[in-house]
Amino acid sequence: MLLQRNRVGVISAGVAMGAIALGVTPGIAHADPYVPVGGRTHFVGTKITVGAHWIGGYTLRDQATGKTSLFYCGDPERMGPSSGGGYHGKSATQWRTDTGALLDQKHVSQIAYVLGKWGQTTSNKQASAVDAAVYALQGKSDYQLHPSTLGWKRAQQAGVTSRAQSMITEAGRYATGSAWRLSVSVPKSVTPGSTVQATASVRTRTGRGVPGVAVTLRDQATGKTVKVTTSTNGTAVAHFATGSSAPNVHASASVPATTLRYWAPSKSGAQRILMSGLTMGLSASAHSTFPAPNLKTTALDKADGDHMVVAKGGTIVDTVAYHDAIPGKPYKVVGEMMDQVTGKPTGIKASAKFTAKAESGTAKVVFTVPTGYAGRKLVAFETLYDGAKIVAEHKDIHDHSQTVWVPKVATNAVDKADNDHVLPAEGGTIVDVARYWDVEPGKDYVVAGELMDRATGKPTGIKASAKFTAKAESGTAKVVFTVPTGYAGRKLVAFETISMGGKIVGSHQDINDHSQTVSVSKPTPTPTPTPTPTPTPTPTPTPTPAAVAPKPTPTPTPAPSGGVQTGDVPGGPVVGWIAGGVALIAFAGGAYAMVVGGRRHDTHGE
Repeated sequence: MLLQRNRVGVISAGVAMGAIALGVTPGIAHADPYVPVGGRTHFVGTKITVGAHWIGGYTLRDQATGKTSLFYCGDPERMGPSSGGGYHGKSATQWRTDTGALLDQKHVSQIAYVLGKWGQTTSNKQASAVDAAVYALQGKSDYQLHPSTLGWKRAQQAGVTSRAQSMITEAGRYATGSAWRLSVSVPKSVTPGSTVQATASVRTRTGRGVPGVAVTLRDQATGKTVKVTTSTNGTAVAHFATGSSAPNVHASASVPATTLRYWAPSKSGAQRILMSGLTMGLSASAHSTFPAPNLKTTALDKADGDHMVVAKGGTIVDTVAYHDAIPGKPYKVVGEMMDQVTGKPTGIKASAKFTAKAESGTAKVVFTVPTGYAGRKLVAFETLYDGAKIVAEHKDIHDHSQTVWVPKVATNAVDKADNDHVLPAEGGTIVDVARYWDVEPGKDYVVAGELMDRATGKPTGIKASAKFTAKAESGTAKVVFTVPTGYAGRKLVAFETISMGGKIVGSHQDINDHSQTVSVSKPTPTPTPTPTPTPTPTPTPTPTPAAVAPKPTPTPTPAPSGGVQTGDVPGGPVVGWIAGGVALIAFAGGAYAMVVGGRRHDTHGE
């Protein structure tokens, strides 16, 4: 660096810098004249015996603002600022040396990196190392930090060779010609009340992590701020406790600029002066979200805690289990019962408000089911609101836990003997087929019945029951009644109930239902016999003796030879037989006359 002096260590107070334009660069403006800072020399560096005898930067104070800044020489072979006339600020991504060599963006960014990271200092050694590194990075052979070069001798005398070389190495590693990238990451989903780790990362365009970068992390949700410094891999971490809102972390960092800023003289023979300590801001944001709450519901009959409501209606309590809610936040759960078969709403609605005490909990929604839903399955659909915003739903038309059955029962009672609705007068067996719909499958049930007197509406005391396990939602069960004698001419109506665990879940009790009715026949009347009158006895008439014909004179029969026969004897056995026969005939005739006479008498009596 070549300087004009009127005494050692002091730039001439007569240097006219009033024409320097501030432009876009902070620092000196209207510095007329330059003045030492704090009574010290304007140099921050080291006095040496080679070259310009100084190595380092120099401090100028802007007398208009009172601010100071450390500048470095950009053209080692040119005259100092006192020969520059007016100065104006510029920036460059390319740099042409005073020998005409053009430096590309990569090398310019390396010079900017050294000036930006280490240039602003009060350390003589550090300022000397920066000066040596900046000269070397311009590519001039005389100022390379190799033995026997001017640059090497200057650095050696100042004792900063190694430091300057380290600066050059680091600049080559991390200054690649484009801006660094700052990123911050947090878990995508976090739970309320947990601790969240935020990771900041600073990387080059090629993905190399940059160490030593100060990063400020701020959770916008809670206002907490944490300052960290990137490690050797270019990352740094901070931890934030979640509140009622998920973390929204903003990261910011100030890093060395990649663009070279300098002041250009109005006179070409003077050196350009390089600004130091220039930085650029990087920022990034990331936010977590709380997992969306999720719901599970269990709809049960309030009366006994099962999944069935009687046909006449009842109360359903739907217990809504929520997870991943935000503790302390108010919610509203709104439900409606749906018809499972049609998938349409029934219009049966209910809601409940609650404030979550923890991430998980339950809320109860109470539905009132009126009569008229027998034979239908009702499914509870639930929606969780955070204010007017829907945050969770549970709407599964086939979810067993959300389903309540409203059973329906119908019966058909018939005579077991011939399957009609008529029972003989002497009694018999009635088989009542109870058909059920919409019961919960897999459960054990009892169907119980009693025969009612249709005329009086009173029970007969004739009862029967049957147990069954429902294999499906719909099916049949048979109940067998034994009807004794004594019910002839009466109509018997079967009343049935279906119960589970002692609770009636369905019934069919219609005294006028023909299907439930069996008529008991009247007894067949026995014909009354016509009584037979007792006959009046007819007096027995005195029999008239029969006329006896005169006996003919028998013709004598000659006696056979050899003896006399018994029949030949007059008045013997033959005569007795004839007389007896005549008498018998006469008696028979009298009896006949008496019978005929009696019948004629009865006929006339009618």
